[in-house]
Amino acid sequence: MTVLGKPPKPTNLEKNPRVTAFAKNDRLNFSIWYRFEGVPHRYYPDFLVKLINGKTLVLETKGQDSSQAKAKRAALEEWITAINCLRDYGKWVCDSSFNIADIDGIIAKHTA
Repeated sequence: MTVLGKPPKPTNLEKNPRVTAFAKNDRLNFSIWYRFEGVPHRYYPDFLVKLINGKTLVLETKGQDSSQAKAKRAALEEWITAINCLRDYGKWVCDSSFNIADIDGIIAKHTA
C-alpha cells in the first residue's frame, strides 16, 4: 500500500485491506469550487483513497452536518458525475463520514 498522508489514528485507512493507497489532501491542492449563500468558495476534501476495485474514493470526514457542508457535497457530487462522464480518469466515487467508526463501512460499500 502506498501511503501519501498520515490519517488520524482511528480511521484505519492503512490497515483496511480494501485500500491500496490513500493521500490526505493536505498539500495536494485538490479542490472543488462551490457556492454557498451566493459566494464562491473552494472546498478541499479530506482524503483521496484508491480502492482495490480501482475506484478512487473522495472521502470527507466531518464532526457534524451543516448547510455549508451540504453545499460542498452537492458540488462534489456534480464534479464526480462530470469526471466519470469523461471516462479517462477511472471510476470516482465520494462519501462523507460523520463518525470515524463508519469509515470501514463506507469503504466496504464502494468496493462491493
